[in-house]
Amino acid sequence: MRIIHAADLHIDSQFDGLSEALSGQADPSLISGATRSAFANLVTWALGESPDALVLAGDIFDGRWRSQSTRRIFLEGMSRLHDAGIPVVMASGNHDAASVLTDNVAYRETMHVLPVDEAGTHVLADAGLAFHGQGYATPAITESLAAHYPDPIPGLVNIGVLHANVGHSSAHGNYSPCTEQDLVNLGYSYVALGHIHQRQVMTEGERIFASYPGNLQGRSIRETGAKGAVMVDLADPSRPRVDFHPLDVLRWESLRIDASDVKDIDTVLSLIDQHQRAVRTAHLGLPLILRVDITARSPLLALIRADEGFEDLVRDVCTGVLVEKVRVHSAGEDATQALPVDAELRVELEQAVARLTPAEVSSLLTDVRGRVRQALAESGPDLTSAEYLSGLIADAGNDLLMELTEGASGARP
Repeated sequence: MRIIHAADLHIDSQFDGLSEALSGQADPSLISGATRSAFANLVTWALGESPDALVLAGDIFDGRWRSQSTRRIFLEGMSRLHDAGIPVVMASGNHDAASVLTDNVAYRETMHVLPVDEAGTHVLADAGLAFHGQGYATPAITESLAAHYPDPIPGLVNIGVLHANVGHSSAHGNYSPCTEQDLVNLGYSYVALGHIHQRQVMTEGERIFASYPGNLQGRSIRETGAKGAVMVDLADPSRPRVDFHPLDVLRWESLRIDASDVKDIDTVLSLIDQHQRAVRTAHLGLPLILRVDITARSPLLALIRADEGFEDLVRDVCTGVLVEKVRVHSAGEDATQALPVDAELRVELEQAVARLTPAEVSSLLTDVRGRVRQALAESGPDLTSAEYLSGLIADAGNDLLMELTEGASGARP
């Protein structure tokens, strides 16, 4: 008895600004079609494995369809599974909630969409499986859906399907929040989770009781490494086995170069070459998008920042990979450390800000200024250091230039 568990497909999600940033480095269709290609890989893998069911745990779509081709691509994949006799059980998430996807879709009889008004159960009698779950009626579900899931059905292998923030991760919207113990208390053999984009297996002792497979295709530097779905082997329902299978078509990685003891640019480029070769080998030739972060000290730091062609030199060295951005930091200062906010949460924050009134924005900025001053005072950076301040200004200027460039091209950060 086996099921394939996937989540957060985000079919046709836009990689905002990325095509422009990588202009001249790659065929734009590689990026724009990445989520579709990863979905096609999922279908092909399922056809080859013939599981008892395919479970999709929310955020199958990224939001309202940009065109009907999104619907067509998905239904074509589902038709292939239907023809092969592979049932699909799916639940909506915050991105593809019922209030967002309002178009009526005629699903095949082997596709079962879990209800959004209350928790429901779908039984595959021939396979001995019972799926319990509830989708999202609206994008922002702040109460625990799991609290209302039904009891397990005796004599069947019971599986929960849940799009939720288990453990209240601060890097994702806190939707349908619950704890790991809440999932254990359901008494199911396994809970197929969605929403968190990093792969995670949850255990009670040695027993796996739930997992996040992660999203199907990485879409930003905050979604690095291999992405895909998991095969859940339920031959022994009391001890499920979860095996990851990569399905992505391109990957993101962060290349961190410590050049704090380096004196010349050629040596920096040599270090970058060594590291990028190692990363390419680790990912077995799959297309890679790199963000290169270099830490250096003056005078090398000043030389790099004064060299207008330095980023082009880095791109020339990184043969066979795509370089999304090159950032240079001052050794000893972590002024450009990215905030722990993923692409999904960033969009949600932007939408929330867009609803603020001018008076609310003014009040918020006043509060933020006060908190920043306090944080600076507590963290103790040397605001009299010319090196620190020049590095901070340069990094802010580079980021602003990137934002302006993306804005001019119509992209949303």
